[in-house]
Amino acid sequence: MDSLTKTIPIWCAVINYAVSEYRRRKNILHIEPWDAHFHSLPSITPPTENAQIEALIPQFAQKLLDCETVDVGAVAAMLKKPLRAIWIAPDTRYFMNIIEDSHGVLSNHKYRHIKTSFCNDYDSLAFYPVVCLNASRVVNDGSVRHENGFYYVQGAADDHEMWGMGLTPDLFWQHEARFLDVSITNEDCQRIITELLSKETQSINENDHHFGGEIGCSSTLFDWIGQTGIAIGKPPHCWDHFDVVINCGAPEYLQMSELSKTPAGKQKYLYLNITEGKRGQYALYDSIPTVLQFLVAINNNKNDVVGQQKILVHCAQGIFHSHSAMFVYLINEFSCTGKDRSVAITLAILIQFLQDDFSLKYDLKSVKNSVTKKSIQNLLIFIQKYRHVVRNFQSIAKP
Repeated sequence: MDSLTKTIPIWCAVINYAVSEYRRRKNILHIEPWDAHFHSLPSITPPTENAQIEALIPQFAQKLLDCETVDVGAVAAMLKKPLRAIWIAPDTRYFMNIIEDSHGVLSNHKYRHIKTSFCNDYDSLAFYPVVCLNASRVVNDGSVRHENGFYYVQGAADDHEMWGMGLTPDLFWQHEARFLDVSITNEDCQRIITELLSKETQSINENDHHFGGEIGCSSTLFDWIGQTGIAIGKPPHCWDHFDVVINCGAPEYLQMSELSKTPAGKQKYLYLNITEGKRGQYALYDSIPTVLQFLVAINNNKNDVVGQQKILVHCAQGIFHSHSAMFVYLINEFSCTGKDRSVAITLAILIQFLQDDFSLKYDLKSVKNSVTKKSIQNLLIFIQKYRHVVRNFQSIAKP
């Protein structure tokens, strides 16, 4: 709930304020009024808390402006109107009920047209609406039986990665009729998911033509991280287009496991036995030196520069679920539950080898001036710029 009522509107206010400040510093005029207030739901956030959060917006915006990997100028050029969160829930009866006006902005005569025109033409609004949709409703005992035989359990959608068995939104909507059939049992549902995931894996294995591309391009299955020569992805066959593959605990495919038995293959492929869960977190941490030494060894054994080669960091997880990457270097400062090991490994590589000009120098003796929370945050944002499924930095990347 906090993400919808606080985090998202905080980010809207921070971006709006940062854009306004950027334009002021660059003497760029923007259309007035430019609303950079923090807008929350008065029914959820009391006025005192709203005021406390609003007082923090300028310093949050300054951090965003100071972040070297965020192009605020590009955002400023893109936004013609400020952002503003609005809320829709099951008990919303009329669209305007979701806009609670904590600053009296809608009382201004300039905004009176909103009430009559929003549903017909949102372009007439003085802001870009960021719709926060909450499909849940509060019930007294946390569980209630619906007429169609399903139970509604408050909070059941949380941590879907734990119970979703790998089902993706795309797969669900492609086969929604099968999943929404009221006659299927839990066992049927699990069987359908297993069947669909198996077919998807087989399709990936049989369609190698989906992969490839030059540095700077992205496929739907892997993404280049800028011009570093490093890509993050999860399909088994895309390694055919890479010089080096680091497998972060994904299944050991026969092709690669056989390759790793040859001297030449050992310089192309590294398998990290990182399991799921708590043990996997510690295995991830312990794997970092192995990865760094592996890349340095390749560099020492070749005449060409590893930084010019194409490196795939590969794992079965496609989403950066939490702040696992911070766990790699700041384990004593953060409690981490992240799953995307490929992002964590990529972050470690960039921390150790990335130079100021964004080239890679594979040398363990090269000591960085400092590794700080801010520098790691900047690198995470740099990765996310290219690997768009990376998400939910929480305490690392939030303002």
